[in-house]
Amino acid sequence: MSEIKVYKMDEYNWVATKWNLEDTLKWYEDLEEIDDKFTKEDIKNIQECNLETDGMWWEATEKDIEKLGDKEELCFNPNELTFGDIKYINFEVCKYISLRQALEYDGDFSEPYIIASTEW
Repeated sequence: MSEIKVYKMDEYNWVATKWNLEDTLKWYEDLEEIDDKFTKEDIKNIQECNLETDGMWWEATEKDIEKLGDKEELCFNPNELTFGDIKYINFEVCKYISLRQALEYDGDFSEPYIIASTEW
């Protein structure tokens, strides 16, 4: 598998890619939802994520749901997100996992894709 990177493209979307940033930007701009081209300032603000320390919310398993029980959330550190935290988000039970773990769940891919979004 080629080296995978995840970029925080803007305030809404994180993209997993094996491509270089320039080609990934072209792909991202060609998405139907993206009306404006990236400016030089926008490109400076794109952040490469750390696959081990950055995370995202993922659909919880039955075991996670059982752990949560009747609570609305099960957080290990109330002051910051911690891998393994479980809570309801938009009426679904979700678990906070590393980007590396999310990539492993998704499996191999050839084209970039939006791995996480605040708009779902």
